[in-house]
Amino acid sequence: MEKIIDEIKVSKSTNIQLTSNNLLIRSKEQPFISILLGDVITVEICKLDRIFSSGIWGIIGLITSTILWQVLPESNLINIIFIFSLFFSLFFIFDFFITPEGKSLKITTSKDIFNIKIETNKKKIHKFVNSLEYTKKHIIHSRLTNNFRNYPTS
Repeated sequence: MEKIIDEIKVSKSTNIQLTSNNLLIRSKEQPFISILLGDVITVEICKLDRIFSSGIWGIIGLITSTILWQVLPESNLINIIFIFSLFFSLFFIFDFFITPEGKSLKITTSKDIFNIKIETNKKKIHKFVNSLEYTKKHIIHSRLTNNFRNYPTS
């Protein structure tokens, strides 16, 4: 049994445990991931970029609805359609500016790259990353796990 050094709940569905030799990731998408600390190359906290598509579609909808409102003839049905399109365009624009920028924990190993979305406190994540780096630096490769490594079998 390995000793759990640190544990953090990164989001509602993701939990990360740091043991003496492994990094264990449990989430709803992938129930169990075990990463050897010796395989970890880098650990970074990255900003997630905003998705520009909602802002771009909002601006396109705003421009096209005002142009069509000026060009098409006056009608109650057309005015109601333009009001709905203006409403949704403004909704997409506000959604782009109101949505906060997210953060992700990027763990690069010798075999794979893991991106984990962070929804917890920034200080807790920094503390966990520091304990991960400290544990990785101080891994003791002892012969106690395999007693007969350097000895003949007979």
